[in-house]
Amino acid sequence: MEAQRTATATSPRILVRIDISGDGDYSGMYSDQDMDVSGNTYEGYVQEISDINSSLDLVKLGSTDDIEIIMKNDDTEKFATIAITNQLEGKAVWVELWFPGTTYSTDAITLFRGHIESIREHANGGTALHCVEFGKKYLQELPLREINEDDFDWDLPPENLGAKIPVIYGKLENAKGLCIWGYPTTKLYTAHRAEQTVILCDDVSNFPSSGTVLIGMEEISYGDIDVEYDFEGQTIGALLDCTRGAGGTTALPHKEGSVVAIAKQHIYIFADHGCGAIRAPLINGIRPIDDYTSNDASTSFARLRDGETQRTCILTFDESPARYLEIQEGVESMNVYPNVVDAVNSATDPTNAIDQIEGDSYAQVSAAATPLAVKQTLDLSDYEYERGPIKQAFVTVEYEYDGTFSVGDFTVDVA
Repeated sequence: MEAQRTATATSPRILVRIDISGDGDYSGMYSDQDMDVSGNTYEGYVQEISDINSSLDLVKLGSTDDIEIIMKNDDTEKFATIAITNQLEGKAVWVELWFPGTTYSTDAITLFRGHIESIREHANGGTALHCVEFGKKYLQELPLREINEDDFDWDLPPENLGAKIPVIYGKLENAKGLCIWGYPTTKLYTAHRAEQTVILCDDVSNFPSSGTVLIGMEEISYGDIDVEYDFEGQTIGALLDCTRGAGGTTALPHKEGSVVAIAKQHIYIFADHGCGAIRAPLINGIRPIDDYTSNDASTSFARLRDGETQRTCILTFDESPARYLEIQEGVESMNVYPNVVDAVNSATDPTNAIDQIEGDSYAQVSAAATPLAVKQTLDLSDYEYERGPIKQAFVTVEYEYDGTFSVGDFTVDVA
């Protein structure tokens, strides 16, 4: 029986478990001290594996799905002996993200599951375990899916709704995202042809009397609703007087059960690692733009002037690693109020997810003509810092009962 261990640290920790005995009873190596994130490397400290106390590096190997677990410092020789004695080659290994106050065997988020393929001496000292991932790619196969109020677990302790997620592994190829609906959705009652102008739905009672919906990549405007539409003796919902392929999109056939959502009231958001719960999407690949009056994506960083506490800037989300946000002396906080770009462009394309986010005042981005807004705040008032690049970035994600989605407490530790 696996031990139930509770995290005592104050921030998320990387947990590595190895099935040393081969019977599914994993020995835990977990970081109980501060981690340092540098490039594609996590540096933590091993708390327990037999009687070893050694530092731990977790490195993703290039564009592959393999990782290396590197043990070093004073106990390196002892670990190498244990690795050979216990014949760790071929043994299963898990890498998980573990939150304070939770039990790792039930609440940890899986980042990697695989086996130890080989053991070697690392060039920089220490013992390296080369680990190959199982068939399921936790870091890359994050499906695009629709989330509505029915998906939320309201029994989840409120302190976990705002869990902070560290940036994982830097750039990931073919990263996908989560599609979060902030307002009621319904589903198609039957399959629909591209030319149909009456859209039959399970329920439209929460929809506006007229408006625009999104089904897949197609926008459909409608002039009226009927909450008790008679279809072959069944009472269902219906969107009437529809214009197919609205907003410059293409009219398409759709399958029974396809999600129907109010257009311009959703956001696509990148989640570049294998999130274990809908409360934990990661916003990664942030590239602040120097000239906040333009959309020039070639500029690599934004600056705050001495004594400046707030500034509007443009953030571009892409598949590259986070770049630099330069913070100068005297700056205590930075408030960023982004909104998703208009739904007629690539923001509705799940292959591009959030293509661009424009910083603006919250009042403006909350206007009826704009999509659902999210808010990010960088608050450095409680930190001692000096000018330099971002070292770690965390995003706190919160879900409110009314179904809206908000992001707050975008906290940075500066080098």
